[in-house]
Amino acid sequence: MIKRKRHAVNTEKGIRFYVYYLVGTIFAVFVSIVFILQLQSMKTEKQHNIEHENHLGIAQRGQAIMEEISNLKLWFRDYKLKTDRTPTSKSPVTFNYNKEGRLNNTLLVIERNIESIIYLQSKYKEYGNSYLESQLLKEFQKLKNKLNETRMIDFLNYLTIDEAVELFYIATHQLQRFHEVKYRQLSASRDESKRTSILIITVMVSILLLLGIGVILRVLFHLRLVLNERNKAEEILMEREENFRSITENSNEGILVNLDGSQVFVNRALENILGYSQGALLGSTLHDIVHPDDLLKVMNTYRRRLNGELVPNQFETRLISRVGISVDVLFITATTKWHGKPAGLFMIHDITEQKKIQSSLEKQAEIIDQVHDSVVAVDLEGYITAWSKGAQRLYGFSEDEMLRKHITLITPDYSRDLYKEQALGPAIYKGNNEMEVRRMCKNGEVKHVHLSLSAVYDDTGRVSGVIGYSIDITDRKRVDKILEALASGSIELDFEQFLRESVRYLSEVFQSKYAIVGLLGADGVSIETQVVWAGSGYAENFTYELAHTPCNDVLTEHKRLIPRDVFGLYPEDLMLEKMGLESYFGVSLISTEGKKIGL
Repeated sequence: MIKRKRHAVNTEKGIRFYVYYLVGTIFAVFVSIVFILQLQSMKTEKQHNIEHENHLGIAQRGQAIMEEISNLKLWFRDYKLKTDRTPTSKSPVTFNYNKEGRLNNTLLVIERNIESIIYLQSKYKEYGNSYLESQLLKEFQKLKNKLNETRMIDFLNYLTIDEAVELFYIATHQLQRFHEVKYRQLSASRDESKRTSILIITVMVSILLLLGIGVILRVLFHLRLVLNERNKAEEILMEREENFRSITENSNEGILVNLDGSQVFVNRALENILGYSQGALLGSTLHDIVHPDDLLKVMNTYRRRLNGELVPNQFETRLISRVGISVDVLFITATTKWHGKPAGLFMIHDITEQKKIQSSLEKQAEIIDQVHDSVVAVDLEGYITAWSKGAQRLYGFSEDEMLRKHITLITPDYSRDLYKEQALGPAIYKGNNEMEVRRMCKNGEVKHVHLSLSAVYDDTGRVSGVIGYSIDITDRKRVDKILEALASGSIELDFEQFLRESVRYLSEVFQSKYAIVGLLGADGVSIETQVVWAGSGYAENFTYELAHTPCNDVLTEHKRLIPRDVFGLYPEDLMLEKMGLESYFGVSLISTEGKKIGL
């Protein structure tokens, strides 16, 4: 109950934190938007200020040009008045009026202001700006041209000056007026932009505050529901914990939870496996129960498992019981959470008896492998479960090739159902069965075998499979076939016919191209053939020397089998090459006195 209350408090704190986090997020979003808007406003304001200042500067410089023109006109009028009064004066009047100097000074001032205007206007490419600029430059050029013409005829007076500057004055006034209007428009736009920014920020603040309040109210409204769900989840969790303890306590498998290197949970089955009490196991480490020779493997697997690496989740190892006896176990590892921390979960299966049985079976298998003949075990459906070395020698298939394959793979005369009915069925119901079957070897050769089948029983006395012991009787079957063939006509054949029929049947049974019966010559070093079968018919008899031939070894060793490359072993026997022989099999003929008389 205390844990539940503490968990409820933690849940309530978590929800409050979520609310604060949500409010903080809304505030952060608001501040970010305001900041972005302020940056944008500052950027726009800066641009407007630049434009504002430039328009003001151009207007001021236009005003300065207009004032300079007005001063020039006044200067020439003043000059006219002074000169008109001088002849009627009773006393001499002195004055200093330099028309050229005054005119040059005015042109210099105007030119500097125009350069300043051009510089400021170069930042804008509006049509009105470009047109007014070009008009101003044209009128200024006309002004200079008129003044130069007037100078040439020395006709500078207020009338010529008024006429020369009139159009230039008008162009300057238009330019000044245009930028003055622009200046006032930008001032009004800047004020309107400020009011708009304030309005947008006010609206956004209101919306965000309303949203924040709505979210907070909604979260608080669901707070009780969340707490109720949490309480239900805690009850379910407590129920699951009870079920876990009930399952683990009644499990036949040992279960161990290791946290930070120490056992924090063990079940009763593990106590029975190791002989320790639960109190003795709790707080112990893996070093205390794992066999020293296996400790490094177990600890490496445990650490890598906790680190999230992909490692085998089960392996065999050894533990040490309370009395110091080694116990063979199968470790099944996994990761779990124990009070919120990552921990190792071990399911431990005692395989001591299985290891003993396995060792016994391995010894039996070693004994069976020593048997020369074939021993094959199958399940009740005919799938191969054991394949001895004798079977490999007889049929040519390896154990890996035949395990879990159906026995009819090498028994071509039977379907699966027929083999189960005629071969496995009697062995299962009667305990044994004997029969002769044909078996297919890996090299395609068909062999006759005598098959002895016996039922295999498990610990409960039920039949779990069938084991078959097979003996190769191919040679015997061939001999039987020859004898049967000969016996069918032995009464009517004389000795020569008997030999001829024997040779023909030998060639047919052994599937050989040549079959020969020969007797030892009087000189003892040659063979005189009596019958020669050459594949499609009988050939003429001939005599050949025994030296450096396989026939000589037959008379020495009684029999000789060369499965391949016979000419490579007897390169001096040119008859082998001429006949194109690849393999050879020969047996000595023995007289009634026990002497070798031929082959």
